[in-house]
Amino acid sequence: MSTEKATVSASNEDSIADVMEQHDQFLSSMQGRIAKLKVVFRYWERNDVKGVIGAMEKMDDHAVIADVVDIIKEKKDIVTLDICTGLMPLLASLLHSQMDRLERCNLCFIVLEKVKHILPSLMRRGGSIAKNAQELNLSLQHVS
Repeated sequence: MSTEKATVSASNEDSIADVMEQHDQFLSSMQGRIAKLKVVFRYWERNDVKGVIGAMEKMDDHAVIADVVDIIKEKKDIVTLDICTGLMPLLASLLHSQMDRLERCNLCFIVLEKVKHILPSLMRRGGSIAKNAQELNLSLQHVS
């Protein structure tokens, strides 16, 4: 086997290993989430909405909170002032986390825009820097 083919093969193996690792992480995350939703569902089956809220407070998992709140908002007949009071801290936490995420996304966008403006000068340099800058520029064309 030539050195080039061995390098490509090793590169493919690395890529496959990366995908498998990401898959395993995703699978583990989803298994954890389903376990938490099953706990919440046990309270839900008993019509114990306060128990649902208490369980979500202990879990402190924004994905689970978002899933359950999505269901609760469809069941307007079960929403009481007491339930709203219990949900408020959870919703505030969820909103805060979404704002943090939005802030981080905005900061990333600003940095990407700065990088985009630097790329033309790098592309004029020639060599591998220019080639990499051109590839990055193509990738960033969709960012605006």
